[in-house]
Amino acid sequence: MMSIEDWPQTVNIVGVDSVDTFTEKITQNGGVVAVEKEAIPGVGYSVYFKDPNGNAFGIFEADETAA
Repeated sequence: MMSIEDWPQTVNIVGVDSVDTFTEKITQNGGVVAVEKEAIPGVGYSVYFKDPNGNAFGIFEADETAA
């Protein structure tokens, strides 16, 4: 896993229907998980990646039942 010091100051986050589905798609296409799936209680789930060029980005799935 990466430390926070390795991240740029701004990280774009994309809303998706399923972080599990998109994590699979991203890793199959060369992305690397930088921060595993995390629950944001009452809000949803997030996962952060590095693309093949080293750019950081995240995905977010809204889910009020997240715990």
